[in-house]
Amino acid sequence: MTIYSRDYFDPAILPSGRKSMYKAALSEHPSYSEENLRIIFVEDVIEDAELVYHELERSGLRSSFNRVETQAAFLLALESRVDIILCDFSLPVFDGMTALQLAKERSPDVPFIFVSGTIGEELAIQALKLGAYDYVLKNNIARLPSSVRRALQESHERAIRRRTEEILYAESNLLSAVFDTAGAVGVMLDAEGRILRFNHAGEKSTGYLSKDILGLCFWDIFFSPSHAQEEKERYLGSDKSAFPLQFQSQWLTHDGQARVLLCSLSILENRHFKTVFVLSGIDITEWQEAEEKIYHLSHFDHITGLPNRVVLRDRLDQAMLRHESGEELVALMLIELNGHTQIRDGFGVQAGISLAITAAQRLQSWKRPEDATVTQYADGIFALLLERVKKNEMDAIIEDVTRILLSPYSIPGQPSIHLFPKLGISIYPNDTQTSESLLHFAEVALHRAQLNAHGHHQFYSPEFNEEIARRHALVNELRDAIREDALVLHYQPQVSLKNGRIAGFEALVRWNHPERGLLMPAEFIALAEESDLIFDLGEWVLRAACRQCKEWQEKGLHPGTIAVNLSAMQFTEKNLKVLLGQILHESGLDPQHLELELTESISMDDPDQSIAIMVHLRKLGITLSIDDFGTGYSNLSYLKRFPVGRLKIDRSFVRDLVDDPHDLAICRSIIAIAKSLRLEVVAEGVETVSQLKMLHAEGCDKIQGYYFSRPLPADDCTSLLERNISLPMETIQRQSHARSLLVIDDEVNILSAIKRTLSRSGYQIFTANHANEAFEILAKHQIGVVLTDQQMPDILGTELLEKVRHMFPNTVRIMLTGHANLQSVTQAINQGAIYKFLVKPWDNDELEKTVLEAFEKFENS
Repeated sequence: MTIYSRDYFDPAILPSGRKSMYKAALSEHPSYSEENLRIIFVEDVIEDAELVYHELERSGLRSSFNRVETQAAFLLALESRVDIILCDFSLPVFDGMTALQLAKERSPDVPFIFVSGTIGEELAIQALKLGAYDYVLKNNIARLPSSVRRALQESHERAIRRRTEEILYAESNLLSAVFDTAGAVGVMLDAEGRILRFNHAGEKSTGYLSKDILGLCFWDIFFSPSHAQEEKERYLGSDKSAFPLQFQSQWLTHDGQARVLLCSLSILENRHFKTVFVLSGIDITEWQEAEEKIYHLSHFDHITGLPNRVVLRDRLDQAMLRHESGEELVALMLIELNGHTQIRDGFGVQAGISLAITAAQRLQSWKRPEDATVTQYADGIFALLLERVKKNEMDAIIEDVTRILLSPYSIPGQPSIHLFPKLGISIYPNDTQTSESLLHFAEVALHRAQLNAHGHHQFYSPEFNEEIARRHALVNELRDAIREDALVLHYQPQVSLKNGRIAGFEALVRWNHPERGLLMPAEFIALAEESDLIFDLGEWVLRAACRQCKEWQEKGLHPGTIAVNLSAMQFTEKNLKVLLGQILHESGLDPQHLELELTESISMDDPDQSIAIMVHLRKLGITLSIDDFGTGYSNLSYLKRFPVGRLKIDRSFVRDLVDDPHDLAICRSIIAIAKSLRLEVVAEGVETVSQLKMLHAEGCDKIQGYYFSRPLPADDCTSLLERNISLPMETIQRQSHARSLLVIDDEVNILSAIKRTLSRSGYQIFTANHANEAFEILAKHQIGVVLTDQQMPDILGTELLEKVRHMFPNTVRIMLTGHANLQSVTQAINQGAIYKFLVKPWDNDELEKTVLEAFEKFENS
């Protein structure tokens, strides 16, 4: 009887995913070889052992045959590699059942076959249960080779299956670890949507614990009722051939917050197990918020919140496509508010931001929502894009935009600020067919609008391109002029009011153009700044001025300081200190003889940085001054920290100071500020002796202007220095008399009569027929008493005396008239503009008495 066991293993039944694991196991356990089999045969009869050996050899099973007959020998043989064990059932000192037990303990995977003369059926069954593969009787030894082959084959297949299961188990553990520890949210669902598995990333993202939601319906947990059905359809209603699916989904967390996940959904399905949905998702909530923030930052202005130039360009392209027919126009306006930069510089960044936001809000509230776009084109420049515009509407639109931007603005501490809007306008399709050109033409038009001091807007014109071409050519010519040394410096003397002598010069550049003659700075400085030639030009001026000053000194002359204007771009140039050091070294000029003039706007753009730069320049020994003081927005708290030596009063305040109380008040204030900060004051644009005398009387230190000299070539300045030309002190000082009286009346006979009446009192009497003449006299002479008529041809007497009160507060003021408006005279008296009021015809004694009392009041004051 032959009894054996077979455990068939068919790889074809494996799922496709596991076949790869089977192949991996097969590579580790290739098919067994019938050559050189290692066989242990437990047999005490040598002849029987040889019989078995020859039978196996005859069938093609060549082996390394190791016969043992004791337990010790058997155990020793098991320590080596063995392919199959053959064993007799009964031995004198050893038995087959013991051998079987030892074999299964030491080498459980090695097939064990009993080869014996006789054995009962009961023992055979017991042996098979204990792990024997087969039982072959010695009288049927021919069956042994096939049994051995079968045992080896099945052992090989068991090894492969076992290794496959090991690989599968390891991979399962790995996948579980990956699933549980992955950064992506992971969910496994059954065919009905119940949650089978939920990983740690999912717990962290949603706030749900895996143990609390296993077995619950996925879409009921993570989605609102309105979205649950839609999500369910995605899983259960999609064609299975469409999987895997990629989509974006919004989940609800445990506390009700929305999280955005980028999901991938796969389906696992096989005839051997049920459908399983595997969902992996990346929580992109923060990433999406960051992306939205980046988009907003790249498409919207962070101060005003308006769309920026990127959005404008896109909207402009779309608008031009919509209106290709040309029946309706597309208008592009660039809008800049003059005065905004000065407010920001004078009152701080927050003030500038407040004004920009207010202007943006006004434009947005005005615009038509369907066909207008307001954007932030650049810092301080807005863009207004209008569609479906008709030609006859443009004037009204421009007027509306200008009106809303002209309305007063307010910032903390300044309830009413006025800005001056400038508009540059280009039109599609009239001006161009491309968006790039339309933007460029609007910029050109805005630039032209800025050049117009009075108008608010400018439409683009093709002639502007010709001007741009001319300016471009002029820039190239200027570059050549700097390189070829075709520039010249003129020098305007600065005169000390302490002694009338020349105390310094201001260097002013001129361009000796081969075709246009001598060009003033106003004709090319702006071009130099626009084209960055200002650096080369500024360096040329500094070198030439320092060389000239040193040349005068070497001739034994005393030019004082040489002042050079420094542009904003030069001032902030990082190599300025090094450049100045080189120029001073090369020229040999002592730094104390070089003065750099800075404008208020330069110094106030970034006060702290300006102070740092100024300190570096002062360490070189250079003198610094603030040019055109009073025209910008100075912050006195910073001004007192600036290491400057001088303030220069702008010519616009000097021009009318003789007869304008406001200009005189400004000059007085600047001088007072300078004196309190221990700074010198230089007045520019002094053209008359009256201006000179008043500035001296107010305490001004130096003047420059056409009254003494226009800007001169270097040779003419050399002549001035050699001849020691100066201003006489009697010209500078206001003339003082014992008692000086000024009588103002447009009637000559009245002036003569008053002069006759008062001449016997010994007064120095001056007469004037109109206000301008009167103020010239007041500027040149120290007048104690003013006597004026009320009805003057150019000004009322009360108004004239009010100006005198502000400009010359110590001068006593008397009204003498026969045409007085009592209300205006009374008001003037109450305000302090008039000391006494006399009526024509006058009483001589009363007139003399009143004038005498007025002089006594003047002298007591």
